[in-house]
Amino acid sequence: MTARDRGPIRFATFEFDPRSDELRRAGRRVRLQSQPAKLLALLLDRAGDVVTREEIRPALWDEDTHVDFDLGINAAVRQVRAALGDSADSPRFVETVPKRGYRFVAPLERDAEPAASPHARRGSRLALSMLGAGLAAAVATAALLLPGGIGARAFGGRPVLAVLPFEDLGPADDAGYFGDGLTEELIARLGSRYGRRMAVIARTSAMAYKGTHKTVPEIGRELGADYLLEGSVRRSGDRLRITAQLVRARDAQHLWAGSFDRPLGDAVELQTELGATLARALALKLVPGPDAGRPGGTPSAETYDLYLRARAAMNRGTREGYFEAAPMLREVVRRDAGFAAGWIALARAIRATEPPPGSGRDAREAARRALALDDESPEAHLVMGDVLFYGYFDRAGARREYERAIELNPGYADAHHAIAAVWAVEGRHSEALAAVRRALALDPLSPSVNEDVGWYAYFARRYSEAIDASRRTLEVDPDDFWARRCIVQAAMLGGEPGTALAQA
Repeated sequence: MTARDRGPIRFATFEFDPRSDELRRAGRRVRLQSQPAKLLALLLDRAGDVVTREEIRPALWDEDTHVDFDLGINAAVRQVRAALGDSADSPRFVETVPKRGYRFVAPLERDAEPAASPHARRGSRLALSMLGAGLAAAVATAALLLPGGIGARAFGGRPVLAVLPFEDLGPADDAGYFGDGLTEELIARLGSRYGRRMAVIARTSAMAYKGTHKTVPEIGRELGADYLLEGSVRRSGDRLRITAQLVRARDAQHLWAGSFDRPLGDAVELQTELGATLARALALKLVPGPDAGRPGGTPSAETYDLYLRARAAMNRGTREGYFEAAPMLREVVRRDAGFAAGWIALARAIRATEPPPGSGRDAREAARRALALDDESPEAHLVMGDVLFYGYFDRAGARREYERAIELNPGYADAHHAIAAVWAVEGRHSEALAAVRRALALDPLSPSVNEDVGWYAYFARRYSEAIDASRRTLEVDPDDFWARRCIVQAAMLGGEPGTALAQA
């Protein structure tokens, strides 16, 4: 069998399907042109063996093609390495064999046939479903009472849960915003309420698995998670049909599953039913002590829908997205001034769309309103810290807010990432590096967190660590400019001019 007769081939965080010439990284497609894709298929088919330049030529071009083959092969190899975030100097995937050709050196996993078990293979997967505090309470009941595994060892014995992006089965014009918004909301609620007793993988890394065909054990290994929550949501008018299941990562064993049909705004009733159902399903006691709902208001179905649309726009990560979200969020808090999450999101949108000093003043007022409604919200303390640090250059005030956010949710990746910047500005580089590494453990696929691991190592003058960390960043995003620039600067000061020149 040739590579094109086999199923997907996996290596590191990548998956290549030789039948369609598609390369994916953590479930997301990586741009790769036709000839580099053919070259990658050939190297994977002959993994471990030297593929000569003479063998590459007919694989990439027809006999009647007349080009400078040496230049063409060199360009194709460079594009493959760029897609994989690889380096000719320190190859992890494609090794140059001088005067002969190239060899693929990373270990492979192959799927020659479809997986035997529909429970182990995600395929057209049910992803997570939730509605606010309700499903958060249910999931936490299970995760807190189940023993930790591989992920728990990195978090002081606390179990590690990954909330996977759930499939939105609602109207086609939703564009998935409803499902994505609920996923983010659940991650935030679980971290806020149960962060002291379990670690929750951050949204950026969880969302990388949207639409993936990876198995549950694969995702668990890549995220360092002990348990995965997945499901689906179907919205019709102001009602939701929710399906959810909790799965143990190491063996894809289903621990609990349930379906619920409720009004969109009926979070309290849904919380009660989900918590009780999950407790019966696991035959375990509920977490001792009351599990009261968080303050901050429960908005109407229409207001909550508008809030989710605004969050989806912000999550695009573009300035345009924030400009689109800001007026929606102003309308959200106009309709329901007691909705703390609306004020938090508005503060973030103002910071991104209005220049100082206006952004500092208006964003601070929005963050203050959120804290007045819910002083135990890690998200509210984080956004207030951001306003103080970036809007007012108040390091001490920002540090207090970030520390409070971490106290409330020790597994809050964004807060660890944020406080690292304060430590770095104050010249406390070892503390900055430790903080950003804690963020990385909780958000391993975040490009910005991966970038900053390299930069904070560079600021600490640990140049080889900075280079290694930035190369790992390029595995997550081969197009990351700042990771390559970090390698250039660290290599120049670390005595590796060849590496610096290649990245430059």
